[in-house]
Amino acid sequence: MDRIFLWLRHLLPGYQRSLSAQERCTLKIPSELVDMILEHLQPESAIAFALTCRALFVKHFPKSAQLTAPARATLLQWLEQDIPRLYFCHGCACLHPWRATLQFSGYKFYHGPCWWNRRDIEPVMSKCVSDFRADLTYSWARLVMNRHLYGALHGPPLQDIEATQRIYDSFYGVIITIFWSAKIISNNLYIHGTMVFRSDGEKGNAQSLRTFIEHFECSLVCRHLRAAIIPELCRDEESSRPFHPTSGNIRSCPVCFTDYQIRVALGDSPRRTTRKSSQREPIEGEDWSIEVARWHNLGECRSPHDLEWCNLVTGSPSRILVRREDMCGAGMVHRVWMKEDLGSTPIRETAVFSNSRDVI
Repeated sequence: MDRIFLWLRHLLPGYQRSLSAQERCTLKIPSELVDMILEHLQPESAIAFALTCRALFVKHFPKSAQLTAPARATLLQWLEQDIPRLYFCHGCACLHPWRATLQFSGYKFYHGPCWWNRRDIEPVMSKCVSDFRADLTYSWARLVMNRHLYGALHGPPLQDIEATQRIYDSFYGVIITIFWSAKIISNNLYIHGTMVFRSDGEKGNAQSLRTFIEHFECSLVCRHLRAAIIPELCRDEESSRPFHPTSGNIRSCPVCFTDYQIRVALGDSPRRTTRKSSQREPIEGEDWSIEVARWHNLGECRSPHDLEWCNLVTGSPSRILVRREDMCGAGMVHRVWMKEDLGSTPIRETAVFSNSRDVI
């Protein structure tokens, strides 16, 4: 920002000298009144006021303005609203041009040069929604909301969050199909993901699917729920099967603003019917499928320390200041998504491009 002030001061004095005192200021009020107004403004507000007029800027800021870190962040976020193609980075407190980078997987990452390269960046800035949504960081979510709040040139469209993936995990022999969609409701960003897991029948079986679920237990719903405490993912002790068929209820995470539903189903016919001598042994060839649907409220995305975003990406209990269950009732995120909240109307945009990946 100091460079901006130096550049402006270098260009404006000559222009100022060529104008009369009345012509120098676009305000049709005496300069004494302007001085009185500026005396009552906070430093960041005074700079924003002076930036509206060349004469005001040259007169009242002959030297670089000294701002505290919070005041500087406030001023830059005001400028973010007026300057397309720039966004404010909370990690380094600077304005960066946003861009889309094509990756090998087909995804486009929206970010400035900061969180991608710096090791000391704030953890809540660099973390993503989950391992199964490894591209959606705070920077991308903020840019989508910037577009919604300030105009089309301030960020990517909402539909760029939407994606379809089909991933094959050769180690466990599990096929994962993932669908993501997004809505903006009452100036809050909501995302909905549906993941279907099943073994491929060649390299995987029911037990390998069980092992896969236990390995990624903190990524299936959110960072706070382990598979061992989710009733739908517990073993069927009566039949010794690795899962228990269930349609699933809408449940909520007590920490973050996440609702979820898990359906576990057994196929009509097993792929391999080899049965152990005891009827209580698991049938390795049974065709199980697990569908995990989840709904996240990411909040307004105005700061990575906002309660909704911080709780979602933080797994450490020491960083959780306010739990979701103290503010939002169970199932509320799902109900808002399903438009059961009569005061909310989803706002949709036309997609410029969509993300898709087919690994198989």
